[in-house]
Amino acid sequence: MKKAAITMLVVMMMAVLTGCINQANGLILYGEEAKLKQVADTYKDDIKFQNIYNIKKIGTNDKEVLVLSETTARELIRMELWKEVKNDTQLSVLKGMPTIRNESGLLFAKPEDKHIQIAGLDLSYEGNSVIGDSRRYTNAYVVVKDSTFETIKGTMKQMTVMHTKKSMDEELVKIKDYTDAFQLVTLKELK
Repeated sequence: MKKAAITMLVVMMMAVLTGCINQANGLILYGEEAKLKQVADTYKDDIKFQNIYNIKKIGTNDKEVLVLSETTARELIRMELWKEVKNDTQLSVLKGMPTIRNESGLLFAKPEDKHIQIAGLDLSYEGNSVIGDSRRYTNAYVVVKDSTFETIKGTMKQMTVMHTKKSMDEELVKIKDYTDAFQLVTLKELK
């Protein structure tokens, strides 16, 4: 009887704790347009909405840099996906972005990478920030004016943000074959 009561208590505690844990309700996928479209088509019934962004990947000084347009960066901030790294275990949502001057860009990277340079751009280091909950697919992010983005030489890639109806963690084994990188994220409901 005592064993049954303890077992029942453990099961109830697990049920309560499982309900309290934030489950990922979204994905960020990085890669080639055609392959990311295949993922979207395969899981279309599980997707509430998706946003597709053009990004450029540049290699410089043995570092990989993702270049984003100002419009893309501001959209990620609006979705609360752009986060400042406070320390090894704590992130906070970035609330805004400094103004970008012509022929310049904003650099977001670890402190040891704050001297990254891209030819033709005057970069201003704006701190250690990530997209989602960790730095994937890159060492640093550079945000430039939309018009400057078009002139940047780099490999055109896409970043797709999917708000899903359920956690997609069980599907990652299949999805990984279609992406260069991915991460689970928790998205807020957008108005």
